[in-house]
Amino acid sequence: MKIYSISRIKNEEDIVESFIRYHLNFIDEMIIIEDYSDDETYNILQNLKDEQLPIHIYRNSKKPIPQEEVINNAYNIALNDFHADLVVPLDCDEFLVCKNGGNPRHILEKLPQDKYFKVYWRTYLPDLDENSFSLNNFKIIRDPIIDDRSKIIIPSKLTEKYDVRLTPGFHSLENKDIPFEEVDELRIAHMPIRNKLQCISKEVVGWLNNISNYYKDPRASWHQNILYTMLVESNGDLTDEQLLRYIKSYSSRKAADINVEEFEHPFDTSFCENIDLKYTTEYNENGFVKILKFAENLALNYAKTNQILVDMNEDILNKNTAELNYLYNLEDAYVHVKRQLYFKENELILKSKNFTGKIELKNDRIVELKDKVSEKNNNIKELRKEINSLKSDINSLKSEINSLKSENEKLSSLNNQILNSRSWKITKPLRKL
Repeated sequence: MKIYSISRIKNEEDIVESFIRYHLNFIDEMIIIEDYSDDETYNILQNLKDEQLPIHIYRNSKKPIPQEEVINNAYNIALNDFHADLVVPLDCDEFLVCKNGGNPRHILEKLPQDKYFKVYWRTYLPDLDENSFSLNNFKIIRDPIIDDRSKIIIPSKLTEKYDVRLTPGFHSLENKDIPFEEVDELRIAHMPIRNKLQCISKEVVGWLNNISNYYKDPRASWHQNILYTMLVESNGDLTDEQLLRYIKSYSSRKAADINVEEFEHPFDTSFCENIDLKYTTEYNENGFVKILKFAENLALNYAKTNQILVDMNEDILNKNTAELNYLYNLEDAYVHVKRQLYFKENELILKSKNFTGKIELKNDRIVELKDKVSEKNNNIKELRKEINSLKSDINSLKSEINSLKSENEKLSSLNNQILNSRSWKITKPLRKL
C-alpha cells in the first residue's frame, strides 16, 4: 500500500522539520504545498529534500487562491501523479499517532477501501518557557472531551464511485453521501501553540492575514481574533496565565467558559528513526518582530495595489476620452441613419397605402366572385334536383315499359294458342266465307 500525506505550509520554521521527519517513519511520501513563507520554512524543506527524503515540494502562487482549490489540487496530485492508495491530509502542526502509542502504519494498512475515516484531535499544551521545539517536550494534553473536531483519511478507491472533494481544513468531504467511519485507534496530535513568542506571532499575523484576504471569511478565524483582542486590551502585555487559558480553549467554543483539565500523555517517538533536528534553530525571534514584518509586507502589497489602481484609473481615463470621441462620432452616425430611416419610413407608408388600396379592390373583386360562385352553386343544386326528378321519371317509364312488355308477351302467347288450337283450324274454311 502506498500511503501519501498532503499539506499546505506557511511560516512553520520551528516545527516543519519535526513534522517531516516524524511522518516519514510510516508515510511513504509527502506532498507539500509551500505558501511562500516569510521565514526559513522553504529553505528547511529544500535541505530535507537534498537529503533524498521522499518529499515533493510545490510552491503556491503568490496571489490569493481559495484554500479548497489548493488542497484539492494537492489531493489530485497524490492520486493522478503518484497513484496513492491512501491519502492523509495534515496541517504542519498535526501529527498522526496511535491512541495508545506505537507506529500508526499497521492501523492505516488495515483500513477498508469503501469509506473514508475521521480521526479526532488530541491537543498538546506547551511549556511556555521553552523556545526550542522538540516532540519529546510535549507531555501534557488538554481534556480530550474538548477536542470534538476531527481530520480525515481518504482511500483512493472512493474516486471510482464518488466525486471526492475535500472541505477547507481537511475536516470532511463535500459529498455527504460518501460513508465514513471514526477510527478510535488513531489520534491527531495537535500542536498549534509551541511557545509564547510563536503563539503571539502566529495568532496575530494569522488574524491580520485572514481579514486582508478577500477569499477568507474572518468568522472562521474567531479564535485568532480572541488573542488579538486580548493583546490590544492588555496593551500587548499578556500574562502566562492568560496565555495558557487561551491555549487550553484554542479553537474550541465549548471550552470558552469552563475550567479545562490537563492530563499527562507524553508524545511517543519510541518507534521513530532519523528524527534528530539539523536545520531548526531556537525560536527566539520576538513575536512582534514577525508582526512588524507582516505589516511591512501588507504595506508593500497595499502600495502595489494602490499603484495598480492609479494605473487602472489612468487607463480608464484614456479609454473614457477615446470612448467619448467614439460616442460623438457614433451620435453623428446615429442622426444620419435616423434621418435616412425617416425618409424610408415615409416611403414605406406611401407604398403601404397604395398596397392597401389595391388589397381593398382585390377584396371587393373576391366578394363579387364569391357571390357568383354562390349563385352558380345554387344553380347547380337546382339542376341536380331536376336531374334527380328526371331520373325518377325515367325509372317510372322503364317500369311501365317492362309491364307492357310482359302483357304483350302474354297476348302473343295467347294468340299462338288460339292459332294453334283445333277449333281455330276447323273453323278456318268458314272464316274465308
